[in-house]
Amino acid sequence: MGSISKSFSLLLIVLLAVSSLIMAKPAFALTSSTPTFSLNTVSNSTVIPTTYSTDPYTGANITNLGYTIITFNVILTIQNTQPTTAYLLEVKGHYSSSWQTPSIDDYNITAFASSGSQTVITLDGDNESASVANQISFNYGGHWGIDVPFGGQLDFRLQSVSGNIGARVFGGWI
Repeated sequence: MGSISKSFSLLLIVLLAVSSLIMAKPAFALTSSTPTFSLNTVSNSTVIPTTYSTDPYTGANITNLGYTIITFNVILTIQNTQPTTAYLLEVKGHYSSSWQTPSIDDYNITAFASSGSQTVITLDGDNESASVANQISFNYGGHWGIDVPFGGQLDFRLQSVSGNIGARVFGGWI
């Protein structure tokens, strides 16, 4: 009778141990969050009027035709989440399958997360630096650019990045 009691006690202990493992939540569970962002556009135009003058050497009439400079900025405001350290923004023409990354230096990073509650990424655009008329040329920090025709559509996607990034020193990496 003693061996049945010992077996029953051992079985009860094993069942309790297994059930407590099933009910316990792991303390090392990682959570990931999707970055929440808003996208706004700011448009402005400046009209440069036609001017007329006389060439001081030849007396010829000079006409400098007027033009309009259109600025069109895309502003992404991201609600920072922990433990995000940086963001990767990708942009493509709506009918393209190829994504482009407005990145800084040689990193595949668009912007580092600010210490506040929000990070702001601004793509500056104007028609003055566009390679073809009737386009807006967008750039980011002088490192990236894309030309979009008037009426064109851009698609955006955003990824949060967590971790450390190496430092570049004298052409090498640490």
